[in-house]
Amino acid sequence: MLTEDDVNRQSSESGRELIIRFLDAERVLLPGDQLTIGRMADLTIDANNRSLHRELIRVWSESSQWWLSNLGSSITIVATDLDGASFARIVPGGQMPVPFTKTVITFSAGRANYRLTFRQSSAPGHVGRTKAVAWREAHIDRTLTSSTIVFNDDQRELLTLLASLRSGGPLSVNDLPSNRQLARELGWTLSKLNRKLDNLCLKLQRAGFSGLVGDTADTARDRRVRLAEIALEQRLIDIDRSGIDLE
Repeated sequence: MLTEDDVNRQSSESGRELIIRFLDAERVLLPGDQLTIGRMADLTIDANNRSLHRELIRVWSESSQWWLSNLGSSITIVATDLDGASFARIVPGGQMPVPFTKTVITFSAGRANYRLTFRQSSAPGHVGRTKAVAWREAHIDRTLTSSTIVFNDDQRELLTLLASLRSGGPLSVNDLPSNRQLARELGWTLSKLNRKLDNLCLKLQRAGFSGLVGDTADTARDRRVRLAEIALEQRLIDIDRSGIDLE
């Protein structure tokens, strides 16, 4: 006769492996494992960034399903489907099952933006799948595409230019051309560029994206990186520009 512990163990053993990757670091979690992610955690992602929580994310398994929680007090985490455009936000203190087979986890801390990938290796058991589906139906935002967020021609052109700068790999604030260079590439005045950036950030903030509107100088600098990240990961635009020269 199976005890309750036997049932729980078998349920856990029937779950997925979870592979977490950040830059060149990779961790493979087996059912029953748990991991913390942050500045001074099991997986350290940036020990020098004092704006990043010591432990921001906790990952663990329960009933054949991987879960993650936001341990922070001020940072919102975004989980995006790598094979689609659906996403979910995890506010400080919140938790959720890892919702997709391939999930991109993004967040900002101070002037830095971070990106991790979570990949689940096999199909979950029935219990875990039921919980995940129920949670997704209740909490995951609608799919956002270029047809559900309407951009005018100028906004689309600006998003396309910013995304094209990031399409070759991760982009930091120091890698970005100046606003004056961006304006020259677009054939705009600097005041027009700043106005278009303001309006575009406000539109996407109202659609549920974080890290775009704020009162600090860091937000003003970082929002262009965040716009590029959103445009690519949410597939809001197609990268079809060529011959861009910002020298």
